[in-house]
Amino acid sequence: ECKQVRFLMSDYIFDETLTVLLVRAGKNKAIKVCNAILRDIEIGNIRLIYINEEIFRKSVNIFINFIDKNWSFTDCTSYVLIEDMNIAKCISFDEHFYQFGFDVLP
Repeated sequence: ECKQVRFLMSDYIFDETLTVLLVRAGKNKAIKVCNAILRDIEIGNIRLIYINEEIFRKSVNIFINFIDKNWSFTDCTSYVLIEDMNIAKCISFDEHFYQFGFDVLP
C-alpha cells in the first residue's frame, strides 16, 4: 500500500527558516531558499498554512501553560497545527518536537 505524502509548512516556519538562514548563511542563501520554497508552494509540493486567529489563541495558551518548557511561540503554533490537522509525522531539527511526543523523521 502506497500512501501519499504531503508537505505542509506554516507561515511562521517559513519566516523562521529564512531568518535563521539570513543570520547563519547570509542574505543570498536566504533568498535562494526562499525562492525554492515559493516554487515548491507554487507547483503544489508544499502547502503553506497561515496561522489564523484560532491557531494563534491556542498557541498562546500552550506557550503560557507549559511554563516548564522553553518552547518558542513558533514551536507552539506548530504543535497546534500538528494536533489539529492530525499530522502523522513531522520533520524538524528542533528537539522540542520530541518533547511534544510527535513522530519526528530523522
